[in-house]
Amino acid sequence: MKVNSSFGWEVSGDGINVFALKKNSRLRLSELTSIERLSAGRALARIEAAISDGETGYRRLEDGTGYWLSKSALQSLDSDQAQSINLPPDCPHSLWVKLTGPFTSANSRAIIAWHDLSGAKASVKESAGILYQGSKSYRIPQNLAAIQSACESFNASANDLDERLAATSVLKGALSAASGESVGADAQLQAMRFRHASSLSIDIFVAKDGVQFDPVFFSREVIDQATESGETVKEAESLLTPELHRRMGIVFREANRAKPTYVLDRGEYIFIDPSIRPALEVKKEQQRGTPEERSRFARTPQAYFRERYLSEGYAEEQVDTVVGQCFVETDSFSERVIEVGLWRPPVLPFIKRAPNSWFPESFGLKIGTKNVVIPEDQIKPLAESVATAIAKGLGDVPIAGTSDSVPATKDTLDALNAMLTVFLKIPPVNLDLDEDSPEETPKAPEPASGSKDKSILVVQDNFVDELFVAQFVSRAKFVDFEVPDQVRTQLKRHQIEGISWLQKTWSLGYPGVLLADDMGLGKTLQALSFLCWLKSKREELLLPAKPALVVAPISLLGNWEAEAQVHLSRGRLGRMTKLYGQSIRDYKLESQSRPDVVEGRATLDVSALRNSDWILTTYETMRDYNLSLGVIGFSVIAFDEMQKIKNPQSMMTNLAQALQAEFMVGLTGTPIENSLADIWTIFDTLMPGALGLGNLRAFLNHYKLDNPDALKELKARLQDGSEQKPAPMLRRMKTDVAKDLPRKLEIPIERNMPEAQALAYVKAIKGATSAQGKRSRLDAFHASLKFRMGGGRGQGRAKPGGANP
Repeated sequence: MKVNSSFGWEVSGDGINVFALKKNSRLRLSELTSIERLSAGRALARIEAAISDGETGYRRLEDGTGYWLSKSALQSLDSDQAQSINLPPDCPHSLWVKLTGPFTSANSRAIIAWHDLSGAKASVKESAGILYQGSKSYRIPQNLAAIQSACESFNASANDLDERLAATSVLKGALSAASGESVGADAQLQAMRFRHASSLSIDIFVAKDGVQFDPVFFSREVIDQATESGETVKEAESLLTPELHRRMGIVFREANRAKPTYVLDRGEYIFIDPSIRPALEVKKEQQRGTPEERSRFARTPQAYFRERYLSEGYAEEQVDTVVGQCFVETDSFSERVIEVGLWRPPVLPFIKRAPNSWFPESFGLKIGTKNVVIPEDQIKPLAESVATAIAKGLGDVPIAGTSDSVPATKDTLDALNAMLTVFLKIPPVNLDLDEDSPEETPKAPEPASGSKDKSILVVQDNFVDELFVAQFVSRAKFVDFEVPDQVRTQLKRHQIEGISWLQKTWSLGYPGVLLADDMGLGKTLQALSFLCWLKSKREELLLPAKPALVVAPISLLGNWEAEAQVHLSRGRLGRMTKLYGQSIRDYKLESQSRPDVVEGRATLDVSALRNSDWILTTYETMRDYNLSLGVIGFSVIAFDEMQKIKNPQSMMTNLAQALQAEFMVGLTGTPIENSLADIWTIFDTLMPGALGLGNLRAFLNHYKLDNPDALKELKARLQDGSEQKPAPMLRRMKTDVAKDLPRKLEIPIERNMPEAQALAYVKAIKGATSAQGKRSRLDAFHASLKFRMGGGRGQGRAKPGGANP
């Protein structure tokens, strides 16, 4: 999870300074943007309240850039508050405590040590409430810090009986608070091990009474590392061993309510960070629900957590970030949601041809990422069986002569009918539902001509299991760039080229494209201009009115509104609908109803949304209200910062792919953030299979980072086009479009590092060269990179008031 880069920190005496930061320069808190202040709102409010109440350990910095926090003040912040101001993640290690003898013995000592997930003792040093391990730094949570401090006081009191008794009382109190058990017998201190959970997921399984789930706990560091590397968090990286996880599931189900601490075994404890306790409470409540309620929760728990955090007083603008930090979709979570039938992936038809031939060898369905081959003579019987199964409310339909089955859904029937009508030239199988027959809810409308969802025939080639679209249905004749008369801003040449490219790809029938210009080149303006042109073009072609949908992070929606006001003639894009935050209430069917994924039905006024001209929403709203949005046919969907749905296993990605649109435009300045898998997933949403990139495994096997020729082939496939077939991705850098600007000259000036900083840098480099394992090397590299970029600032190394070169 990315931290708020608008803040930095440094050690100052026996505490730390935390300060507002922009481009490695401090700035006054009053100079932060409203979004930046909102992101750190809970932490800043907590600190300001402490100062107002006269609590010790907090004070404002004289220059107005931030605060000084004592060791205890730093440790009192919960995980979410600390992360929001860019403080180090909570320590992922467990704290082991052992007493060598009776409390009352002068010779007894409390032995404390930090151990990593493997159980090995971690070599760490502590200063001002920050724990250092090589190049990494961690914040010590309050409960573990209290134990550590009490043990140190206990050991220092050996020569004074009164001090020993007082220290014993403090130590017992700290251990009791952390363990949730009364500590009164020496035997309990033979060995105690404390873990601190600051993120969670759920382990889904099917029991006799339906879908069930247990909590899975993680350290925040594991989540941060996965975000940095672009990998999916693995359930195996959780805080608990398989045996303790099994025990956790038992004690969690047996308890009447969610607790702050759980006793897992003799001497084994896990402490739940206050920031994730509301989510754990929801999980406990849902465990007691009906099978149907449990299934809805397990499919999208984030929506339930969101409702609880809102009721806890979190602002609409904060809650999605908080939920994103609290809950993590692991590899196992995404797989099990599909395995137990909680999510039906999109279904697309394909044909498989024989080598060196355009004649079909066989047909099939692409169900999510799985290809199911269907003999030609079985297509119509299978379509008839699917139609019958839908009418009877059955789940899956077996394919005769194979071990495979297909879901009994309208998606499947539409895909089979596409093969019957487009290639075999056979009339489709109609779905006749009696009044008493079950009907899919919600019922999707018939696909429009040119839609990417139902009328595409996907052809499978034998080369690395390639997939490509056989037909794009032309929408209109394109001659040359058409000026959107609603745009009042003078467009730059590269923006005209970008809008023209969008107009042409839409006209030729492309299902979607990716605009991947560098930051600052006006992707939003180009998209808005295209939306204006498309609205007019559809009216000119007498096409039915359909709304446009813009999906973006909440921090960017204000920018879309502002740019529309600045660049477009007033009202020319039509009526804008805000579908996020407090505005969602305006479109609720019932004022108190919960999101779709909680209610299990569409809860928004779909008719009102259909009458909108363009809708602004967030990725989280798209996820939580997918049943309402999923039945609306959009003229176009624009995904801003599309790398947000780059994870092929994410439910967010799956739900984005389930939306119905005639055309999709992805916007991102970083089409590949961490892995080549990013670009595959983006195009699997925009134009599934149309690029011939194969399934994900085949794609990654073919396009390897150490194969320059393959990478050149990939670049050409994405960016090289022709007059008849434009490239599916348009990417320009500032250097490509600013030919008339003076050439930028970089003049490096070498300076020697201050001694303290140089020593810290050398230590970081040694850590990078000696680190073991992929993750450790990545962490060490990032630490050394931060020194090169910021002179060590923000890592607790800089001297107070010192300058960085």
